[in-house]
Amino acid sequence: MLDSTVKNIRFDKNGVCSLCHLNKKLNKIPDKSKIEHLFKRIQHKMRHREYDCIVPFSGGVDSTYVLYYVKKAGLRPIAVHSDNGWVTDISRLNMEKVVGKLDVPFISLSKDWKIMSDLYLATLKASVPEVCLACEVKSISELSAFSAEKRIPYIFFGYSPRTEGLSPLSRHYIDNRYFKGIVKRFAQNKKATLKLTKLSPAYLIYFTFIRPIKYILLPSLIDWDELKIKKILEKELNWKDEGRHSDCLYYQVAKYIVKKKFNFDRDKTLFSSLINSGKMTREEAIRLLNKAEIADIEDRIHQVTARLGISRREFDNLLSLEPKDFTAYPTYYPFFRMIRPLIWLACRCRLHLNMLYEYFFLT
Repeated sequence: MLDSTVKNIRFDKNGVCSLCHLNKKLNKIPDKSKIEHLFKRIQHKMRHREYDCIVPFSGGVDSTYVLYYVKKAGLRPIAVHSDNGWVTDISRLNMEKVVGKLDVPFISLSKDWKIMSDLYLATLKASVPEVCLACEVKSISELSAFSAEKRIPYIFFGYSPRTEGLSPLSRHYIDNRYFKGIVKRFAQNKKATLKLTKLSPAYLIYFTFIRPIKYILLPSLIDWDELKIKKILEKELNWKDEGRHSDCLYYQVAKYIVKKKFNFDRDKTLFSSLINSGKMTREEAIRLLNKAEIADIEDRIHQVTARLGISRREFDNLLSLEPKDFTAYPTYYPFFRMIRPLIWLACRCRLHLNMLYEYFFLT
């Protein structure tokens, strides 16, 4: 699905790209005994605590099934919603129904919209493909801080490179120096916006050794078939399906921006993963990629620009800026390359996500 427009991509003699090879490596058949052992270990370690684990919860299909699965498995989760300012009505309705049906405690973490909108605009002004940087920094920072404060070290995510693929590094990069560089150059309220992040090296050390957090990608550990999952959620939780990423108003506009400006369709990494796992044919993927844009994209753009406080002309001007990637700004990436063996060791010792090494050096 990916082609030579992706920076640093490599192809073998059969025309198979390096990211597809990596995806196949990550697409191992789950070992059921591992998840059973993990749950027993969590239950034993957290037996005197109010909650066993945290589930980042948006009301979408992935996070809803994670919450359903860990609850049915006997864990005592708390659902934590990181409100990015773009939550849809269907998402709020789904969250309300699901936590009620499962009898799970729920907490929503939100930030002043002025701070969030300032950062969304800053990433557009920076002309980089990480147009969802505000949401990612906020959610990772808030979840990590909440985990450390409440001493709940286990966080179960509904994302996995096994099911969604790994985006090329040139299309999706994040570190604290990169974030701060964009904020200092393009944000209006720099001081308030910089408080958003908990991604500095000091915090990473804190969350690794002092208040260690285990980020668990559930789709990597169990069989994950989205069609079957949706049927289960609809039947048992009265969950409503309004389409992929219907929990976020900004998602389709972000996808439009990346495709129009960077000639990269976000669905390509997802479809590549589904092809490698046998859940989709290449022909089906091509057909879906060739489909017309969603019918209401202009209405979505209008809603987004109105909420950001900019005109359609200003939005188009931002899209017309010269495309850049993370190499145009200061980052920790040169340092990460220097300590590559240490990152490999940390990942293999499970001090960090295994995919961190692949993300930094193999995409």
